[in-house]
Amino acid sequence: TASGKDLPQGFAVGSRVRHPRLGRGTVLRVDGFGQRRTITVEFEDERTTEETFVLSKCPLQPIG
Repeated sequence: TASGKDLPQGFAVGSRVRHPRLGRGTVLRVDGFGQRRTITVEFEDERTTEETFVLSKCPLQPIG
């Protein structure tokens, strides 16, 4: 798992993000390196949803 200091700003574990379809969530985990780096987010909808994205292709935006 990568540390917050070597991630793009706003994508450290515990940071808040927004997805256009899934809404707001919290970063749970960041794994891998380079083009294969993934980010796992827990979203807050009617039920708790966990989704994993390839960081280089995901539409997540940092909040705050």
